[in-house]
Amino acid sequence: MYITSLHNSHVIRVLTFVSLSNSVFEDCKDSWKAIVIDEFQDTSAMQYSLLRLLSSHNHITIVGDDDQV
Repeated sequence: MYITSLHNSHVIRVLTFVSLSNSVFEDCKDSWKAIVIDEFQDTSAMQYSLLRLLSSHNHITIVGDDDQV
């Protein structure tokens, strides 16, 4: 049900995205209107590098808890 809900909302999890090939990324990246990241304080260096590539369109919102930094 969770995965179906994500699919129906056109949402992709980072773990799912990481497993995609470069060609899939190139085919999809221009169709994303925005990126929303929750729990940003838990982002790893690899995830941050990936986010920098994905957010080249500058439509990204991040949410973090400064009490957990």
